[in-house]
Formats: sequence, structure tokens, C-alpha cells
Amino acid sequence: MKYAHFIYTSIILSISVLYSCSNDQKTSSPAPARKMTSELIKDHFQNKKQFDKTPESSKVVLEFIDYNDDGDYFLLNAKKGRILYSFINDKNEDRSLLRGDLVEITWKWDTIYIAGDGETPELAEWIVSIKKMKDGKISVFRKQYPEKMPYSVIGDDNLTSEFKDKLYSLVEYYLANSKKESVKQCIRNKQELSFTIEDRDEKEPSYIALGIYGQSDGQSKIIQWLWYSPNTDMLFEYDQNHDKLTPFR
Repeated sequence: MKYAHFIYTSIILSISVLYSCSNDQKTSSPAPARKMTSELIKDHFQNKKQFDKTPESSKVVLEFIDYNDDGDYFLLNAKKGRILYSFINDKNEDRSLLRGDLVEITWKWDTIYIAGDGETPELAEWIVSIKKMKDGKISVFRKQYPEKMPYSVIGDDNLTSEFKDKLYSLVEYYLANSKKESVKQCIRNKQELSFTIEDRDEKEPSYIALGIYGQSDGQSKIIQWLWYSPNTDMLFEYDQNHDKLTPFR
């Protein structure tokens, strides 16, 4: 259930949760703090008695992260710097935004009902409208590569289509944001791109290995290995020479 993002204390202050992700290599740094969107207007009120003084709707410019339509309420996640925010997104059917797009979100306070808790009503931030302000790096990348990258699964293919879509998005995110000169040069030269998916269980916990290839002069050459941990939802650059994983954000 995703409702923990929306439960408010009696003083209606948002809770900032600091968390960190760890992995076998001990290379990860603290992950971004997550705050309720109400932090954006926390100076407007300090308790429920002041709700009637809160504006009917507020606007904020954030960087889009993703949609989450898995729960009883659909969510839109965004960030400002390293602070993450979540909104109820039930009244918006558009799913065209890509990670990194700059968006203006108009939102207002409204009620959600917590299933399994006697349908307890709680206040949450509902999206009224969304306006795209600027393309993010993935949107720019898709304009350079409008066709979908081909990929293949090595070994038994027991992956769901949803999980494959997630892995595709991770590869796309890496290519659009990588600072490695070899990757950027490949994109500048508009080489044909493809990747492989392979379950690697020789390390605990297990990882998904993603091999990105560029084609030049009729030959396909590995550009970069990425390892993805489903357990921690973290993406790593893999250094084959030193058998080392470096978190990629």
C-alpha cells in the first residue's frame, strides 16, 4: 500500500524521511530525503484550524520522476533537488511525461480514504493539472533515437513485460545521463544501440546485468555494463577490470 506517503499527524506537518540504500560493495551514499508535498507550503499553516486559510490550489515547479499506478490511488512522484515529493494523480490520465522533464504542478488538498483502516479519511495533495515546462534529458534522447532500441534476453526468459519495460527505462536513463565520454561519443555519432538482459546470480543478492552495445562499421561492440538490483531498486555501472560496482543516479 502507498498510503504512508499521505498520513498526517495532528499538526499536519509533513514528515521527512531520510533513508539510505546499501549494497554488497558498500559504495552507495545516502539516498534523497522524501518529504510530503505540504512542506512546500508549510509556512501557510501549523494546524488543522488554519486549513481554511490555505489557498484552494498551489503551483510548484518540480522535476518529474515517475508514475506509480499500482495502488488504490495513483501517484505521481517528482523532486526538487534531492527532496522527493508524491501527489495523488487519479484525475489525470496522461502518462506522457518522462523522467527528468521539468513540470509545473497545480495541486490542492483533498481527501483520500485508507483501506483496511475503516476507510479512515486523510488529507492528501491531489493534482489539479500538470504543464510540461522543459524537456528532460530522456526526452531529448528520444528525439535523437525515436525508434525503440532492440534488446534480447540471455538464458531463460521468465521476466514479465512490465519488468522488461522498467529495465528498458533504466538503460534509456543511463544513456541520456551518462557522463562517460565513450557513451556520449557513441550517441553523438548516432551509432545503432541495443542491449542484452541477463540474470546474474553469482553474487548475493542477485543482479540483472544489462550490456549496452553500439554498432559501428557493421560490428557490435560493448559500450558499458550496468547491473541492476531489484531488491534495492538501484542501478550500478560495472567496472569489469576491477570487478567493482558504482551507483549511478
